[in-house]
Amino acid sequence: MTDFDEGIKMPAPPDVLSFALPFPPTVNHYYRRTNGGKRVVLTERGVAYRSRVRALVKGDRLDMGLTGRLTVHVSAHMPDQKVRDLDNLLKALLDSMEKAGVYKSDGQIDDLRITRVKCSEMSRDMGGLVTIRIWEHHDDEPG
Repeated sequence: MTDFDEGIKMPAPPDVLSFALPFPPTVNHYYRRTNGGKRVVLTERGVAYRSRVRALVKGDRLDMGLTGRLTVHVSAHMPDQKVRDLDNLLKALLDSMEKAGVYKSDGQIDDLRITRVKCSEMSRDMGGLVTIRIWEHHDDEPG
């Protein structure tokens, strides 16, 4: 386990995919409405985040295209002491991982957990980050 895994205490199977990504924008900064509120599009910040995730995933060869049922554990390493709603971080993160090819669809996720990790000097210097652990499981196995 690395320093960044401190937020997740649950054991994972040996075939777990573990990696870190930049801290995602909240859903409020990921999308915006246009055309009188009738159309929802990615913001400039959302496009930049999705592109950054794609580059990191491709560079690390994490574009596995997982097709089975998934368990996803996220540790959100805060960039500062600001109070944040953890659920607002998931949309950008999960959509970006899907678009980057980590898995085919975020609809495959049966078990999704997110844990807040307090701001440390390292996470502050990095602008925050998220560590992710993903593994496939069978229907007869618990997530």
